[in-house]
Amino acid sequence: MQVIEITDFVEARRARLAQYHGLPRALQLNGQTLTGSVKSIVMDASATKWTVRLIAAPPIVDKKYSLRAG
Repeated sequence: MQVIEITDFVEARRARLAQYHGLPRALQLNGQTLTGSVKSIVMDASATKWTVRLIAAPPIVDKKYSLRAG
């Protein structure tokens, strides 16, 4: 599980909608893109920032194009 802080209202809203609908969401953390399910999103009352807990999903591999041994 990754904890990401967001300061953009629009990204926070998209994350919240992804949480409610159970859709995967891609978020940036230190220049790296993480994709997964949003577990929770909490607004910090003292500042305009949101804390998002993201359960990272492994990348989807298409079995049709996967490498086979032998």
